[in-house]
Amino acid sequence: APIAARRKIGELTGERVSVRVADESAGMTEIAIVEISGAHAIDASRSDSPIRFVNHACRPNCYLRIAFGRIDLCA
Repeated sequence: APIAARRKIGELTGERVSVRVADESAGMTEIAIVEISGAHAIDASRSDSPIRFVNHACRPNCYLRIAFGRIDLCA
């Protein structure tokens, strides 16, 4: 079924880490890190959230909305 525009599909969850720690993870084979501020990031690399498997596209039909320290995937 079609999903209405700006509707939340799910939330990316994971461990809250400093941006410094996130930068040090750059050598990992699987990286799922989103910066939520200049000082903090969410590392979903070991999360069980299915949202971490959403991939980019040339013509994306969804986006990440970052607000209040949370990361929502929206249509």
